[in-house]
Amino acid sequence: MIAEAAIARGAAVKVVCPPPTEDLGLPGRTQAVLPAPRKPIRGRSLADRVRARLAPVHDRLDRRRYRRLFARNGQAVWLLHTAPYDEIARITRAFSEAGEGQLWVILRYDHYDEPSAVESVRRALAPAADPRIGLFADSQSLRALLQPLSPAEIRLAPIPVLAPPRRNATARTVGFFGAMRPQKGFTRLPALFSAASALDPELEFVVQAYRHPHDAPDIEIEDALAALRASPRVTLLESPLSSEQFHAALAGCAVLVTPYDAHVYRAGTSGVFTAGIAAGCAVLGTTTGWMREEADRIQLTRYFAADFANVADAGRALVEAAQVGAQPFQPTPAEAAWIRFNSAASLVERLGL
Repeated sequence: MIAEAAIARGAAVKVVCPPPTEDLGLPGRTQAVLPAPRKPIRGRSLADRVRARLAPVHDRLDRRRYRRLFARNGQAVWLLHTAPYDEIARITRAFSEAGEGQLWVILRYDHYDEPSAVESVRRALAPAADPRIGLFADSQSLRALLQPLSPAEIRLAPIPVLAPPRRNATARTVGFFGAMRPQKGFTRLPALFSAASALDPELEFVVQAYRHPHDAPDIEIEDALAALRASPRVTLLESPLSSEQFHAALAGCAVLVTPYDAHVYRAGTSGVFTAGIAAGCAVLGTTTGWMREEADRIQLTRYFAADFANVADAGRALVEAAQVGAQPFQPTPAEAAWIRFNSAASLVERLGL
């Protein structure tokens, strides 16, 4: 989405990525030269210990590869949109040593007040003392959390989502989109759907259900998946979706459920939530965390909060949200401004492209 928006403004776009295992179908030119992602070290097996011992060597090689990348490409506007802080540290340091032009970094992850994570953030942001490196965060909460650790101002970035046509849906379809992860609340779905269906038997459910490549097997996730497969009113989408496929599926939903872990998402944003509000869906989310704060800040009229630990109350809230979401959406001026801000075009404009 960001590449297409930049091309529309006349920019020549190069997408720099690790070697792809399939045709990514990205706009612009793809340059597959980044280091391949390394799987997390989970245990203390011999293989894990060897990988841990070699990690500093791999880090030095990665920094060298990033320096070569920046040195060979000359003047450019670089965008690092989503990365863990150890990778941000390697890239910002390499750019400050060998890059030309401008590097924009969009920060998306919380440190959760853990001392080692706080120090990791501080190291990653230290090179931003170089005025050629600009920092953004995509939530006001995250800006406030990270600003004391930064040598430069952290600005607010839009969350880039497509602007789908306004919906006039009448079907009370409930959607869940994302990987099958505990922090996404996937295990809560069977009980929640059962409670809501007991109140409104006409509800239909669409659930995206795929495994994140970094996740270990989880018996509770598998049990929830089996329960959803056994439900005749649940349609499962068991693979990642392209942006177009996601927005097409989203357009058929009256309400989205985002039963996310409120601590994990205390400052972290959700593209599903943002795209859903922009499309005119109702969203059933948590009583605390970034989504609730954003809903209160903008006075979003289609956000419904629920305590997902109380299945009966959450089921009632889901039925109410589905009824509202099935009605045409007329955004308030504040909602319309928020929707305009959270777009790929808005992000590209703020990057000066």
